[in-house]
Amino acid sequence: ITLAIEAAGAIILTARWSAEFPFSRALWYGVFHSVSAFCNAGFALFSDNLMKWHGDIFICGTIALLVILGGIGFTVIMEVLEYKKTRFLSTHSKLAMTVTAVLLIGGAFLIFLFESRIRPEIFLGHSPYERVLIAIFQSVTTRTAGFNTIDIGAMSNAALFLMIMLMFIGASPGGTGGGIKTTTFGALMAALRAIVRGDQEVVVFGRRLGKELLLRAFIIALLSAALVGAVTLAMIAVRDRRLMDVLFEVTSAFGTVGLSTGITPKLTDTEKLLIII
Repeated sequence: ITLAIEAAGAIILTARWSAEFPFSRALWYGVFHSVSAFCNAGFALFSDNLMKWHGDIFICGTIALLVILGGIGFTVIMEVLEYKKTRFLSTHSKLAMTVTAVLLIGGAFLIFLFESRIRPEIFLGHSPYERVLIAIFQSVTTRTAGFNTIDIGAMSNAALFLMIMLMFIGASPGGTGGGIKTTTFGALMAALRAIVRGDQEVVVFGRRLGKELLLRAFIIALLSAALVGAVTLAMIAVRDRRLMDVLFEVTSAFGTVGLSTGITPKLTDTEKLLIII
């Protein structure tokens, strides 16, 4: 499955880049970026990542789809492929796909809204179509992939904080991404809904979630938040920097995302060690 998806992505990207580069280089770019996207690595072979192709649906669309397929988890992929025969999707798959869709759509809408109202200059010179594509692409890759089609350091604090939350949640279990996972977040939201409504049990898609599972989700989220908070505090103690930049850097590392507001090259050896850990 991995090879098939990466090969399909490489073919599309190679075909697109062959219009701008010699075939051998286009092939290399296609293969490298397809693997990087599916594995949610986020490494690009261009100095400005993918900013040059911010309005290219073939490149941005293919990269985004590869990121989603890599991050959704192999369990979900297998169940979807076999659905026509089995007519079955587990609660895990339903929860993972639902939370993923909500986060991607909601993230894209809020990024577009924040940057349009707070930092309109970031979209200066871009058509409405390009602005929408940028918002969607950044919502997808913020989750765990680390590609960017706009300057992250120039984004508004509202958008950066939203991206911090998306990076903290991350991808789905059994996938190639990081974070606390979509199902953990989904379970916590379901528990919160049950508490607010006064329900005795937490039910998701007709299935009851056991107390042990909910406790595990709570502990994962709590320990992860504590880790991000502790490392952020240590980073600021080592060198006084802007809190938003440091929190973004630490959460990006925790979620194995790789995005940065631009402080990575300026980190001290101690700060680099903290980020590595």
